[in-house]
Amino acid sequence: MTDETDEPISVALVDDHEIVREGLRRVFERAGDIDLRATFSEANALLRALPTLVCEVLVLDLTLPSRGGIELLRVVRAERSDLAVIVFTAWPSGPFAESTLQAGARAFVAKGGSTDELVEAIRACRSGPRRAPTPRYRRAASAFERLSPRERQVFSLLVRGKSATEIATDLRLSLSTVSTFVGHIRAKLGVESIAEMVRYAVREGLIE
Repeated sequence: MTDETDEPISVALVDDHEIVREGLRRVFERAGDIDLRATFSEANALLRALPTLVCEVLVLDLTLPSRGGIELLRVVRAERSDLAVIVFTAWPSGPFAESTLQAGARAFVAKGGSTDELVEAIRACRSGPRRAPTPRYRRAASAFERLSPRERQVFSLLVRGKSATEIATDLRLSLSTVSTFVGHIRAKLGVESIAEMVRYAVREGLIE
């Protein structure tokens, strides 16, 4: 009988950016021992496939158009406790990373670092121990942590080029509610415009 460690680690990936999905596909192919079985661009597609999804590790971005955040992680863990979930996100480590681990993630890997970190985290899932959150973005935590989970979600979409109208549609919120969130984000981060938000995100390592 072949030992399971001789078999590639089966992985599913959830990320709404095609460039991330295709980039990681190439990374996993180069790794040689990781088999990317499925990819999803939004949460609802993942949840529909979840009951029959065949993989060992789920790499999950928590900022998704249809549904996202810690709640999504908890749903995944409740329905598929057999899956090792790695959160792969632009959000900084610190308290947010601790929250994902408490919600059942096996590891927290911040985007923007080396892809070797993600590969190592996937391989570590077979050996069992939980991987400590990366400290790469601890410097960004002070102002950013004052944002609520919903404000962080709106912020992430804004700095990736979404308009307020598109965000309202994606998150199923009214335009006035989105505008209120934007005002709160500006006040908490000390910025005056979307352009300044983008510069803040780049400077603090939240986006590339």
